[in-house]
Amino acid sequence: MHRSLLETYKLTDYPFRINWEITRVCNFSCPYCVNRQGESDAIQYVFNPDEIAEFFNRTGQQWLILITGGEPFVYPRFAEVCRELTRNHYIQITSNLSHPDVVFFSEQVDPGKVFLISASFHATERRSEKLRNEFIERCILLKNKGFNVLINYIAHPDTFKQLDEDIQHFTNLGFGCFTLALRGRVNGLNYPESYTSEQWDIINKYALDTDIEKKAAYGNLNFYGRYCQAGKYYFFMKPDGSVSRCATLQKSCGNLFEGSFTPGPEIRPCIAINCYDVYCGLAALSGKKASLFAIHSEKKRYSKSSCLGCR
Repeated sequence: MHRSLLETYKLTDYPFRINWEITRVCNFSCPYCVNRQGESDAIQYVFNPDEIAEFFNRTGQQWLILITGGEPFVYPRFAEVCRELTRNHYIQITSNLSHPDVVFFSEQVDPGKVFLISASFHATERRSEKLRNEFIERCILLKNKGFNVLINYIAHPDTFKQLDEDIQHFTNLGFGCFTLALRGRVNGLNYPESYTSEQWDIINKYALDTDIEKKAAYGNLNFYGRYCQAGKYYFFMKPDGSVSRCATLQKSCGNLFEGSFTPGPEIRPCIAINCYDVYCGLAALSGKKASLFAIHSEKKRYSKSSCLGCR
Protein backbone atom coordinates (compact mmCIF):
# COMPACT_ATOMS: atom_id res chain seq x y z
CA MET A 1 0.00 0.00 0.00
CA HIS A 2 1.33 3.44 -0.93
CA ARG A 3 -0.55 5.71 1.46
CA SER A 4 2.69 7.71 1.74
CA LEU A 5 2.04 9.03 -1.78
CA LEU A 6 -1.22 10.54 -0.53
CA GLU A 7 0.76 12.34 2.14
CA THR A 8 3.33 13.56 -0.39
CA TYR A 9 0.83 14.90 -2.94
CA LYS A 10 -1.80 16.77 -0.92
CA LEU A 11 -4.71 18.18 -2.89
CA THR A 12 -5.73 20.08 0.23
CA ASP A 13 -2.74 22.39 -0.24
CA TYR A 14 -4.83 24.10 -2.92
CA PRO A 15 -8.05 25.76 -1.64
CA PHE A 16 -9.96 25.84 -4.96
CA ARG A 17 -9.90 22.70 -7.09
CA ILE A 18 -11.81 21.72 -10.22
CA ASN A 19 -11.76 18.37 -12.00
CA TRP A 20 -12.03 19.23 -15.71
CA GLU A 21 -12.88 16.42 -18.12
CA ILE A 22 -11.46 18.37 -21.05
CA THR A 23 -12.56 15.81 -23.66
CA ARG A 24 -13.92 12.28 -23.86
CA VAL A 25 -11.85 11.56 -26.97
CA CYS A 26 -8.77 9.34 -26.65
CA ASN A 27 -6.11 8.07 -29.02
CA PHE A 28 -6.17 4.69 -27.26
CA SER A 29 -9.07 2.28 -27.70
CA CYS A 30 -8.97 0.28 -24.48
CA PRO A 31 -12.00 -2.06 -24.55
CA TYR A 32 -12.51 -1.69 -20.79
CA CYS A 33 -12.65 2.12 -20.85
CA VAL A 34 -15.92 3.68 -19.68
CA ASN A 35 -15.68 6.26 -22.48
CA ARG A 36 -15.03 3.85 -25.37
CA GLN A 37 -14.15 6.76 -27.64
CA GLY A 38 -11.73 6.71 -30.55
CA GLU A 39 -9.38 9.25 -32.08
CA SER A 40 -11.73 9.68 -35.06
CA ASP A 41 -14.42 11.21 -32.85
CA ALA A 42 -14.77 14.97 -33.11
CA ILE A 43 -13.72 17.18 -30.21
CA GLN A 44 -16.41 19.71 -29.41
CA TYR A 45 -16.26 22.91 -27.36
CA VAL A 46 -12.80 23.96 -28.53
CA PHE A 47 -11.51 27.33 -27.28
CA ASN A 48 -8.14 28.95 -27.84
CA PRO A 49 -5.60 29.01 -24.96
CA ASP A 50 -6.17 32.68 -24.07
CA GLU A 51 -9.94 32.20 -23.88
CA ILE A 52 -9.62 29.20 -21.59
CA ALA A 53 -7.25 31.03 -19.25
CA GLU A 54 -9.64 33.99 -19.11
CA PHE A 55 -12.58 31.71 -18.21
CA PHE A 56 -10.73 30.69 -15.06
CA ASN A 57 -9.21 34.12 -14.37
CA ARG A 58 -12.57 35.87 -14.26
CA THR A 59 -13.73 33.72 -11.32
CA GLY A 60 -11.35 35.75 -9.17
CA GLN A 61 -9.84 32.58 -7.63
CA GLN A 62 -6.57 30.74 -8.10
CA TRP A 63 -7.38 27.15 -9.11
CA LEU A 64 -5.77 23.75 -9.10
CA ILE A 65 -7.20 22.42 -12.37
CA LEU A 66 -7.21 18.62 -12.49
CA ILE A 67 -7.29 17.89 -16.22
CA THR A 68 -8.57 14.47 -17.25
CA GLY A 69 -10.18 12.85 -20.30
CA GLY A 70 -10.29 10.95 -22.57
CA GLU A 71 -6.73 11.90 -23.36
CA PRO A 72 -6.01 15.59 -22.62
CA PHE A 73 -3.20 15.89 -25.16
CA VAL A 74 -5.55 15.30 -28.10
CA TYR A 75 -7.23 18.64 -27.28
CA PRO A 76 -6.10 21.22 -29.87
CA ARG A 77 -3.06 23.25 -28.74
CA PHE A 78 -3.16 21.54 -25.35
CA ALA A 79 0.41 22.44 -24.39
CA GLU A 80 -0.39 26.10 -25.05
CA VAL A 81 -3.58 25.80 -23.02
CA CYS A 82 -1.50 24.55 -20.09
CA ARG A 83 1.06 27.31 -20.57
CA GLU A 84 -1.62 30.01 -20.38
CA LEU A 85 -3.47 28.40 -17.48
CA THR A 86 -0.30 28.17 -15.40
CA ARG A 87 0.36 31.88 -15.59
CA ASN A 88 -2.19 32.32 -12.78
CA HIS A 89 -3.23 28.80 -11.79
CA TYR A 90 -1.88 25.32 -11.07
CA ILE A 91 -2.66 22.16 -13.00
CA GLN A 92 -2.56 18.39 -12.71
CA ILE A 93 -2.76 16.18 -15.80
CA THR A 94 -3.77 12.53 -16.14
CA SER A 95 -2.36 11.27 -19.45
CA ASN A 96 -1.14 8.16 -21.23
CA LEU A 97 1.80 10.28 -22.55
CA SER A 98 1.44 8.80 -26.03
CA HIS A 99 0.91 12.08 -27.88
CA PRO A 100 4.02 13.70 -29.46
CA ASP A 101 3.05 17.09 -27.98
CA VAL A 102 4.25 15.82 -24.58
CA VAL A 103 7.72 17.00 -25.66
CA PHE A 104 6.41 20.45 -26.63
CA PHE A 105 4.55 20.62 -23.29
CA SER A 106 7.79 19.94 -21.40
CA GLU A 107 9.37 22.97 -23.12
CA GLN A 108 6.43 25.38 -22.73
CA VAL A 109 5.08 24.86 -19.21
CA ASP A 110 6.63 25.89 -15.90
CA PRO A 111 7.02 22.67 -13.85
CA GLY A 112 6.64 24.72 -10.68
CA LYS A 113 3.00 25.34 -11.62
CA VAL A 114 2.23 21.66 -12.30
CA PHE A 115 1.14 19.90 -9.13
CA LEU A 116 1.42 16.45 -10.68
CA ILE A 117 1.48 14.49 -13.92
CA SER A 118 -0.33 11.20 -13.37
CA ALA A 119 1.08 9.02 -16.15
CA SER A 120 -1.31 6.17 -17.01
CA PHE A 121 0.43 2.95 -18.03
CA HIS A 122 -1.83 0.65 -20.05
CA ALA A 123 0.24 -2.50 -20.51
CA THR A 124 -2.10 -3.96 -23.12
CA GLU A 125 -1.74 -0.83 -25.29
CA ARG A 126 2.05 -0.84 -24.92
CA ARG A 127 2.88 -4.47 -25.57
CA SER A 128 5.79 -3.75 -27.92
CA GLU A 129 9.20 -2.79 -26.55
CA LYS A 130 9.11 0.37 -28.67
CA LEU A 131 5.88 1.63 -27.11
CA ARG A 132 6.97 0.70 -23.59
CA ASN A 133 10.26 2.52 -24.07
CA GLU A 134 8.41 5.56 -25.46
CA PHE A 135 6.37 5.76 -22.25
CA ILE A 136 9.46 5.44 -20.05
CA GLU A 137 11.43 7.98 -22.08
CA ARG A 138 8.66 10.57 -21.78
CA CYS A 139 8.36 9.98 -18.05
CA ILE A 140 12.13 10.50 -17.73
CA LEU A 141 12.01 13.61 -19.96
CA LEU A 142 9.33 15.20 -17.78
CA LYS A 143 11.10 14.20 -14.57
CA ASN A 144 14.40 15.68 -15.80
CA LYS A 145 12.56 18.92 -16.67
CA GLY A 146 11.43 19.17 -13.05
CA PHE A 147 7.86 17.84 -13.26
CA ASN A 148 6.44 15.58 -10.57
CA VAL A 149 5.55 12.33 -12.38
CA LEU A 150 3.54 9.60 -10.70
CA ILE A 151 2.76 6.41 -12.65
CA ASN A 152 -0.63 4.78 -12.31
CA TYR A 153 -0.66 1.18 -13.50
CA ILE A 154 -3.99 -0.19 -14.75
CA ALA A 155 -4.29 -3.73 -13.35
CA HIS A 156 -5.47 -5.53 -16.51
CA PRO A 157 -6.11 -9.26 -15.90
CA ASP A 158 -3.84 -10.24 -18.84
CA THR A 159 -0.82 -8.40 -17.45
CA PHE A 160 -0.48 -9.62 -13.86
CA LYS A 161 2.54 -11.78 -14.71
CA GLN A 162 4.55 -8.66 -15.58
CA LEU A 163 2.96 -6.19 -13.12
CA ASP A 164 5.46 -6.76 -10.30
CA GLU A 165 8.40 -6.54 -12.68
CA ASP A 166 7.08 -3.39 -14.38
CA ILE A 167 6.43 -1.56 -11.12
CA GLN A 168 9.84 -2.52 -9.77
CA HIS A 169 11.42 -1.18 -12.97
CA PHE A 170 9.53 2.13 -12.68
CA THR A 171 10.51 2.37 -9.02
CA ASN A 172 14.18 1.73 -9.82
CA LEU A 173 14.01 4.63 -12.28
CA GLY A 174 12.91 6.89 -9.41
CA PHE A 175 9.15 7.06 -10.03
CA GLY A 176 6.34 6.63 -7.56
CA CYS A 177 3.94 4.02 -8.92
CA PHE A 178 0.56 2.69 -7.82
CA THR A 179 -2.09 0.29 -9.12
CA LEU A 180 -5.65 1.05 -10.13
CA ALA A 181 -8.27 -1.69 -10.25
CA LEU A 182 -9.93 -2.03 -13.63
CA ARG A 183 -13.61 -1.21 -13.93
CA GLY A 184 -14.97 -2.79 -17.10
CA ARG A 185 -15.41 -5.90 -19.22
CA VAL A 186 -12.45 -7.98 -20.42
CA ASN A 187 -12.53 -11.32 -22.23
CA GLY A 188 -16.24 -11.65 -21.51
CA LEU A 189 -15.79 -11.12 -17.77
CA ASN A 190 -16.77 -8.15 -15.60
CA TYR A 191 -14.14 -6.49 -13.43
CA PRO A 192 -13.43 -5.95 -10.59
CA GLU A 193 -15.85 -8.81 -9.80
CA SER A 194 -13.72 -11.36 -11.68
CA TYR A 195 -10.40 -10.58 -10.01
CA THR A 196 -9.08 -13.58 -8.11
CA SER A 197 -7.99 -13.25 -4.48
CA GLU A 198 -4.37 -13.60 -5.65
CA GLN A 199 -4.84 -10.73 -8.11
CA TRP A 200 -6.38 -8.57 -5.40
CA ASP A 201 -3.35 -9.28 -3.23
CA ILE A 202 -1.11 -7.85 -5.97
CA ILE A 203 -3.36 -4.81 -6.50
CA ASN A 204 -3.44 -4.14 -2.76
CA LYS A 205 0.35 -4.40 -2.57
CA TYR A 206 0.67 -1.25 -4.68
CA ALA A 207 -2.67 0.55 -4.17
CA LEU A 208 -2.68 4.10 -2.81
CA ASP A 209 -5.15 2.94 -0.17
CA THR A 210 -6.33 -0.69 -0.06
CA ASP A 211 -9.71 0.04 1.50
CA ILE A 212 -10.50 3.06 -0.70
CA GLU A 213 -9.43 1.34 -3.93
CA LYS A 214 -11.52 -1.77 -3.32
CA LYS A 215 -14.61 0.16 -2.26
CA ALA A 216 -14.29 2.47 -5.28
CA ALA A 217 -13.86 -0.48 -7.64
CA TYR A 218 -17.03 -2.15 -6.38
CA GLY A 219 -19.04 1.07 -6.17
CA ASN A 220 -19.21 1.03 -2.39
CA LEU A 221 -17.34 4.23 -1.53
CA ASN A 222 -19.80 6.04 0.68
CA PHE A 223 -19.42 9.39 2.46
CA TYR A 224 -23.15 9.96 2.87
CA GLY A 225 -24.04 12.46 5.57
CA ARG A 226 -20.57 13.94 5.99
CA TYR A 227 -19.96 17.58 5.21
CA CYS A 228 -18.03 18.00 1.96
CA GLN A 229 -16.32 20.99 0.36
CA ALA A 230 -17.68 20.02 -3.07
CA GLY A 231 -19.80 22.92 -4.26
CA LYS A 232 -17.72 25.50 -2.39
CA TYR A 233 -14.05 24.62 -2.94
CA TYR A 234 -14.13 21.56 -5.22
CA PHE A 235 -16.04 21.06 -8.49
CA PHE A 236 -16.37 18.87 -11.56
CA MET A 237 -16.57 20.30 -15.09
CA LYS A 238 -17.63 18.64 -18.34
CA PRO A 239 -16.09 19.42 -21.75
CA ASP A 240 -18.85 21.97 -22.49
CA GLY A 241 -17.96 24.03 -19.40
CA SER A 242 -20.94 22.86 -17.36
CA VAL A 243 -19.95 22.77 -13.68
CA SER A 244 -21.45 20.56 -11.00
CA ARG A 245 -20.78 20.06 -7.34
CA CYS A 246 -18.78 16.90 -8.08
CA ALA A 247 -18.58 14.00 -10.55
CA THR A 248 -21.20 12.15 -8.52
CA LEU A 249 -23.80 14.88 -8.04
CA GLN A 250 -23.81 16.25 -11.56
CA LYS A 251 -26.76 18.61 -11.53
CA SER A 252 -25.49 21.81 -13.16
CA CYS A 253 -24.57 24.80 -11.03
CA GLY A 254 -23.59 27.05 -13.90
CA ASN A 255 -21.25 27.14 -16.86
CA LEU A 256 -17.69 28.43 -16.58
CA PHE A 257 -17.40 29.21 -20.29
CA GLU A 258 -20.63 31.20 -20.27
CA GLY A 259 -19.74 33.09 -17.09
CA SER A 260 -22.70 31.75 -15.10
CA PHE A 261 -20.68 29.81 -12.50
CA THR A 262 -19.48 31.03 -9.11
CA PRO A 263 -18.46 28.93 -6.06
CA GLY A 264 -21.04 28.57 -3.30
CA PRO A 265 -20.87 30.24 0.12
CA GLU A 266 -21.11 27.20 2.37
CA ILE A 267 -20.04 23.61 2.91
CA ARG A 268 -22.94 21.16 2.55
CA PRO A 269 -23.48 17.48 3.45
CA CYS A 270 -22.91 14.72 0.91
CA ILE A 271 -26.15 13.02 -0.19
CA ALA A 272 -24.61 10.51 -2.62
CA ILE A 273 -24.85 6.79 -1.92
CA ASN A 274 -21.61 6.14 -3.81
CA CYS A 275 -18.74 8.57 -4.44
CA TYR A 276 -17.27 8.53 -7.96
CA ASP A 277 -14.71 11.25 -7.15
CA VAL A 278 -12.60 8.83 -5.07
CA TYR A 279 -9.37 10.62 -4.02
CA CYS A 280 -10.58 14.07 -5.11
CA GLY A 281 -13.72 13.48 -3.08
CA LEU A 282 -11.71 12.20 -0.15
CA ALA A 283 -9.65 15.41 -0.14
CA ALA A 284 -12.85 17.49 -0.03
CA LEU A 285 -14.38 15.71 2.97
CA SER A 286 -14.85 17.29 6.36
CA GLY A 287 -14.66 15.18 9.48
CA LYS A 288 -18.00 16.56 10.64
CA LYS A 289 -21.22 14.61 10.21
CA ALA A 290 -24.41 16.45 9.31
CA SER A 291 -27.66 16.26 11.22
CA LEU A 292 -30.64 14.41 9.74
CA PHE A 293 -32.32 17.77 9.22
CA ALA A 294 -29.33 19.12 7.23
CA ILE A 295 -29.24 15.97 5.10
CA HIS A 296 -32.97 16.16 4.42
CA SER A 297 -32.69 19.85 3.52
CA GLU A 298 -29.85 19.14 1.09
CA LYS A 299 -31.81 16.33 -0.58
CA LYS A 300 -34.81 18.58 -0.95
CA ARG A 301 -32.66 21.40 -2.32
CA TYR A 302 -30.98 19.08 -4.81
CA SER A 303 -34.17 17.52 -6.15
CA LYS A 304 -36.17 20.76 -6.21
CA SER A 305 -34.26 22.69 -8.86
CA SER A 306 -33.32 21.76 -12.40
CA CYS A 307 -30.31 24.05 -11.93
CA LEU A 308 -29.11 23.43 -8.40
CA GLY A 309 -26.64 26.27 -8.21
CA CYS A 310 -23.65 26.30 -5.90
CA ARG A 311 -24.75 29.51 -4.27
